[in-house]
Amino acid sequence: MEYYQLVTQSEKGAALAVGGISGGEASLLPDSKELYPKLSAAVSNNAYAEHLQRRIERNPRDLRSHTQRVLMRFSRGDAFAIFSAMADLFIVLGDLGYDLRHSLLMHVSEKLQADQLQFLTQRLQTGLRADEQLPDGSYSRLSQGGVENFPLVSQAGIACQQDDGVVLVQQYIDAGNIEQACRLLEQRVDADPGDQNACEKLLALYREHQLVNAFQASYYRFSGRSLAAPMSWQALDEHFKNRS
Repeated sequence: MEYYQLVTQSEKGAALAVGGISGGEASLLPDSKELYPKLSAAVSNNAYAEHLQRRIERNPRDLRSHTQRVLMRFSRGDAFAIFSAMADLFIVLGDLGYDLRHSLLMHVSEKLQADQLQFLTQRLQTGLRADEQLPDGSYSRLSQGGVENFPLVSQAGIACQQDDGVVLVQQYIDAGNIEQACRLLEQRVDADPGDQNACEKLLALYREHQLVNAFQASYYRFSGRSLAAPMSWQALDEHFKNRS
């Protein structure tokens, strides 16, 4: 079986205009290359695409299926389909998985349109929100803001993804990594300001660890949006103001 040669963050560093991006978390690229099979024309067909879509529907965080879908679309050369697959991966990972997102973007960049490449490059560090408006004519199956939306993620899949997020947040808290736990919760609130559990958990962390600056940045960032637990946000704002 053949495999695509994917670049790493250290390779072709100047080939893509990524601005001031540097560092990133430890690589998510596995030692085994089984994640990156070079798909032949025989398997690059609609039936296989539907199979990958069903896998992602069952588990939106299935990185193997996301990656195979990106490579399959790349092998067929359809810029809009490549962008769709990449955008879905960006949405699922948020600002995590920099090395994986960067390597795949470098790999497919030659077949993306200029505005699509620029759009994804600008979001390498921050990730892509599901409610962001996509470039004209482009779409994403997991996006709420694309020109064309597809019902790829079932309610069961969404619930599974949310459960995974809760578990990951608790793991960060147990490990004492409160900053990362807050970042994950802030992403959830940004994606869904009405998420009662995420808001309450985030506020509790702000209060317990006296994260005044982080709270103020989030409160300003989310101002004007319909936040869950609005009285709790206001109460914590008053709490920190009274301490200063």
